[in-house]
Amino acid sequence: GRVLASVDALELQEDEPVFLFVNYIDPHFPYETREDLAQSFGPNLQNAGMEKIRNNSLLMHDLLRHDATDIVKGKISPEIEERLAWLQESYREQYRELDEGVKTLFEGLEERGVMNENTLVLITSDHGEHLGAHGIMMHGRSLYEDEVHVPFVLIGPGVESGHIAAPVSGVDFFASVLHAMGMSTDDVPGMMGVPLQEDIPLRIVRFESGRKRGFVVGNHKMIADDSGTVLTWTAAYDLEEDPGELHNLVDAGVEWVEAFKENPPIEPNAGASQVVQGSGQVDLAALGYADEG
Repeated sequence: GRVLASVDALELQEDEPVFLFVNYIDPHFPYETREDLAQSFGPNLQNAGMEKIRNNSLLMHDLLRHDATDIVKGKISPEIEERLAWLQESYREQYRELDEGVKTLFEGLEERGVMNENTLVLITSDHGEHLGAHGIMMHGRSLYEDEVHVPFVLIGPGVESGHIAAPVSGVDFFASVLHAMGMSTDDVPGMMGVPLQEDIPLRIVRFESGRKRGFVVGNHKMIADDSGTVLTWTAAYDLEEDPGELHNLVDAGVEWVEAFKENPPIEPNAGASQVVQGSGQVDLAALGYADEG
């Protein structure tokens, strides 16, 4: 509603170009949603203990960290299973509310003539979320697909409906916008992305978090710890054969893994730093979050 009100305040003339950047904080802790959506999203699990601390981020984070430690040790009690089920359902309920919000936004923009056949729409997320997989909770702790494999939707002129199987990246945003404007990426020095309206070449897609470094080429994925001067390879996965990343091939003597170790496409970064979420006050503004109120 606030976005549409802002569009109305612009008093746009017919066919006047407009750029909108809309940031939805959901789905995000504390995973609250409307009661009618919660009830419609079966089985609508109830957990009095989790509800009690839902809005106390320190208590919730401490509890989830303890649960994660037990999961790694194989100590998965019925109580932990109940908390995980509640957590996962709450997260997905928020996704349903987000879907409704995006639908309302698109319909409102179409009614105002702002969104039409010439409009380019890009939708993505800054990260995914661990909800118990690999014994990890929340985000900022790994480079598993749970965190780095995020939605990337492109809608607009020259874009055929379908799914791109090749890995894409946030660096493709700018290239895709330039393509839609009829501009060549060759004219932009240092351009790393490719326009998603065209065929995607086999290439290296990189990602990182703190001191963790990773990349994927096709279905082959490698992860390393970065000391600043040396990369220590900790994981390798064939995402086609092992989409859940359950079988680490880093020391299995696999040919493609050894080839990447010998000639890695990423380098150590002496400026790497690690931000760890923990107890105590966290400066959300320093982490890039605006006021959620």
